[in-house]
Amino acid sequence: MSKAATQISSQVQQEIQAIQLRSADAPAITINPDRLAGAPVIGLSRVPVAALLDYLACGDTLNDFLRDFPSVDRDNVIKALDAIKEAVETELSE
Repeated sequence: MSKAATQISSQVQQEIQAIQLRSADAPAITINPDRLAGAPVIGLSRVPVAALLDYLACGDTLNDFLRDFPSVDRDNVIKALDAIKEAVETELSE
C-alpha cells in the first residue's frame, strides 16, 4: 500500500472512531430531516433503523448487520433495539 493510501486509510479509521464516540452519547434513534430524508437512524449514524429490522426479519444475525454497517457499534444497535421494544410495549399498552 502506498504512503498516500495508508494515510487516507488511517484518516478514514479515525473518522469512524470519532463518529462512534459521538454516537455513544446520542439518543438510541434519531430523526433529522437533513439526514436520509428524515428516516429514523441508529444514533447519529446514517444507518436506517429499517435496515436493522430488515436484516433481523430476514434471519440475518446482529453480527451480520454489524459487519455490513461498520459505522455503528454493537452498543448503539442494542440501544436502538431496546428503544424499539419500549416504543412497541408503550403503544400496545395504551
